[in-house]
Amino acid sequence: MNKKFIQLKSQWGVTLENIYIEQNSDTLVIILPGEGYSNAKPIMYYTQKIASEIGLDVLCIDYGFQISHKGFDINTEFDIVAKESEQVLKKCLSKNYKRIIFIGKSLGTIIQNELSKELVDYEQVHIYLTPVDKTFENITNHPCLAITGTADNKINSFNMLKIEKMKNIELVKIDNGNHRLECSDTLKSIEMLNKTMKILKEFIIKIKKKPKKKHIEI
Repeated sequence: MNKKFIQLKSQWGVTLENIYIEQNSDTLVIILPGEGYSNAKPIMYYTQKIASEIGLDVLCIDYGFQISHKGFDINTEFDIVAKESEQVLKKCLSKNYKRIIFIGKSLGTIIQNELSKELVDYEQVHIYLTPVDKTFENITNHPCLAITGTADNKINSFNMLKIEKMKNIELVKIDNGNHRLECSDTLKSIEMLNKTMKILKEFIIKIKKKPKKKHIEI
């Protein structure tokens, strides 16, 4: 395992140190956290560990506003975060990856849909952790896993019904889970985390076993 940091000077005045783990895999996992849920938080931290344990290459993308501890306005600053995330990603695409697995949480699910447009020549898989209403303004047609809590107030019933009907999305609901996939009971929250990670790991392993499509060189 070769772990290094991909640096990027952010418009928020900080230098991002994005973790990049190389394991000679032909699959790259791109992890994109939520607005108030960084890569150091439990779901993102264990997602990185699981992807690494399975033997995949992993890129954890941070956001400038998070590292600088500044506010974020999705209406005026989303394009900046998406562009910086793209710049980090492009620094890691020097080798011939055949498959890209996006794993985003909340805000990250919106960003992964944007980044998906730039990677049309790669086989893609998307994992949406606690998607929000805005996620479905630009939904991907690639194979997807969506994990959401039944008590998550960041997604409305219309969009929940929409993803339930989409054939390319495997939807899993965590009973009583809020937007952080937690609840008021600490031990039950740990159980939710355990369940989420098991589902995530099983899905990634299933995807890993599938034959990969040939990468198109342009």
